[in-house]
Amino acid sequence: MKFSLSWLSEHIELLPNTNTEIISNSLTNLGLEVEAVLDSSEQLKGFIIAKIIEITPHPNADKLNICKVEIGDKKLSVVCGATNVRNGLKVVFAPIGVTIPLNGLVLKRKDIRGFTGEGMLCSAEELCLEEKSNGIIELTEDAPIGNIYADWVGLSDPIFEIGLTPNRGDCASVLGIARELASIGLGKLKNNTKEAIKGNYKSPIEWNIKLDSKNKSACSYVVGRHFKGLKNIDSPDWLKKRLLSIGLKPISALVDLTNFITFDLGRPLHVFDAQKLSGNLCIRMGISGEK
Repeated sequence: MKFSLSWLSEHIELLPNTNTEIISNSLTNLGLEVEAVLDSSEQLKGFIIAKIIEITPHPNADKLNICKVEIGDKKLSVVCGATNVRNGLKVVFAPIGVTIPLNGLVLKRKDIRGFTGEGMLCSAEELCLEEKSNGIIELTEDAPIGNIYADWVGLSDPIFEIGLTPNRGDCASVLGIARELASIGLGKLKNNTKEAIKGNYKSPIEWNIKLDSKNKSACSYVVGRHFKGLKNIDSPDWLKKRLLSIGLKPISALVDLTNFITFDLGRPLHVFDAQKLSGNLCIRMGISGEK
């Protein structure tokens, strides 16, 4: 389980002078072992926001491009093999001399098929922000060229990693962690209760639980809500940054929202396209051999 200090602070008003060491020791004493406190800002401090302003095919390699990028008042060229490069795209640039988090190698000038670049364009995998990436990081239009990437995306925020035991499902959320810290007097829980929004029509789709007496404890409660007229768009920046801070890849507003609520409140969610469903939804035990 991962969470950032700023995310935790949305649920609890910590006592003055409460630092990461105090939080870590308190959680460990509560039986929530802190396995690591990560400071991504330190390992990502040399990575800069840049903008691709020109792309030309590499003269000696079919699958490589030479990209000219703008970094503040500088324009540099790099060799890139990612398939998602395009003019105008804002990216994360690694200058010569930085250490790539994925492999610990210091970036050096290197001849690539007759061309020597002045850095590289990075994927989330190379920065250890995701386990696997397809292509380089694509930043939003408002990303400030020349700024440190970690500062802009909020990765300068300390990240706590906790090893949860199976019996502590109540702490599998940021709210749960905040509640534990409040219980020992390390701060006061914030009242983040939202006003309920009443529905104005009956959902055409229902949830059914079909479990025999042997397995009825597997799921005792499930609810759903039907929405009309939704358009699935890109998530706002604050939501993307929250997910990126704990290593989750933003996908779309609806998917990201379900992931956020799962980690924030400990309420697992899933979203379905109602138009693609036939009949009601059912929770049951799996059948051997089915896919």
